Amino acid sequence: MRLRFAAIGIHIHGPGSIQEILAAGDTELVGIAESDPERRVEVAQQYDVPLYANHEEMLDALRPDLATICNAHHEKAAATLACLERNVHVLVDKPMVIELDDLARVEQALETSTSELQMMVTERFGPPFVHLKELVDSGYLGEIAGCVATRPHEFALAEREPWMLEESKEGGPIVDLMIHDIDLARWYSGASVQSVTAHHMQRRWHEYPGFNDVAHAMFVLDSGIVATIEADWLTPRNTPWDCRFFLTGTEGAAEVRSLHFSDLLYWRHDEPRTHVQFGRNRPDSSGQDLVRRIRGETPIIATAQDAIDSTRAVLIAREAARKGRTIAL
Repeated sequence: MRLRFAAIGIHIHGPGSIQEILAAGDTELVGIAESDPERRVEVAQQYDVPLYANHEEMLDALRPDLATICNAHHEKAAATLACLERNVHVLVDKPMVIELDDLARVEQALETSTSELQMMVTERFGPPFVHLKELVDSGYLGEIAGCVATRPHEFALAEREPWMLEESKEGGPIVDLMIHDIDLARWYSGASVQSVTAHHMQRRWHEYPGFNDVAHAMFVLDSGIVATIEADWLTPRNTPWDCRFFLTGTEGAAEVRSLHFSDLLYWRHDEPRTHVQFGRNRPDSSGQDLVRRIRGETPIIATAQDAIDSTRAVLIAREAARKGRTIAL
């Protein structure tokens, strides 16, 4: 089944989302909607397809089977809803919404739409995380006891996208960055988030009022597992984004270094530590996973419900940080 797809927004992971759908095979990019006039000029030089300023106009004119959504974070909910209302399948970059009200609207729209929805949970497809999932499923680590994750980012990304400097448009570090790690914790454990305590603050970038540049959260899952996550915009310039993910089980433990690195270390009682280094190539992706789901193929790595549950977890965590108390989901 050949899929005709369109792109809504070319921000951050926009080009990558297009490549993910093309890599699925038997797909065709038929149009792009980009609201930023300057970026539309850039897009015109890169893609030989019709360009639109308005995504609804594009959807009605081209009637694609699928749309990638990589516009500004605060604009994603409207674009996602426009697609679901037209029964257009959706591949949306994380976070797919930045407000709980919008998440409720997306959930409601999914109940009546025939569309499939996939959020770009890119870490589920990173080779070290895939290998770690295989170790978990094989029982190598025993029962999962907890995880600790750090997700530092360099501020230059936010400088390239000025809307990211406003939490009302970007969502804040809990929503924008921690979503990867709580999604991984849910994936490895098979458990749901039960409650969360969180804090966010501004430590360095005081010239941007309201821009929280560091956050910490503790998620308690219904299996008794605790996931402790730190995220920040404080990585020194021109240095690697050294993200870490530590997973502890009753029989062993593992550590993943990701983004600028692609390493997995794992070990068990009375056994030497194994260190595996991976290349940068990712043979699978969120986009390919979505296309498999649309075509009724396997394996399915992430679902629409995963997108909803991981998004809700970080939105509630941000509320916990704002209110200064633990909140149950």
